[in-house]
Amino acid sequence: MPGRTRGECGPGAWEQTQPQPGDDPAANLANAQVRLPNGRRNALNMWAFRFLRRARFTWPYQEGVGGPAQYVLPPDLLVERLDRSTLKRLVARMLPAGELRPEWRCPHEGPDPEPGALERTGE
Repeated sequence: MPGRTRGECGPGAWEQTQPQPGDDPAANLANAQVRLPNGRRNALNMWAFRFLRRARFTWPYQEGVGGPAQYVLPPDLLVERLDRSTLKRLVARMLPAGELRPEWRCPHEGPDPEPGALERTGE
């Protein structure tokens, strides 16, 4: 089901996208790849807090399309907003606190990517 599984780390698994008209970064979901200055990459599924209510419904996550689920498998991270500036700020806070989980780390694949990039794909 889109948006409910962990993202992949392999080549081509991520592409940078721009928000689309009507996207609400405070009520959406995204698979994100976080590239750190040391070249390490992390892949995680993020939901904005306001998306949680819609997450109970099947794709395309619209209330009234089918019944609400009795449970939902959570994302890796819940955030206030899914925009580049918020995500960069959160990663900057999480790094020194050791909050980027080991299971989010992508295996090393060839040359290190350009350091410091943050890429996001929305569902």
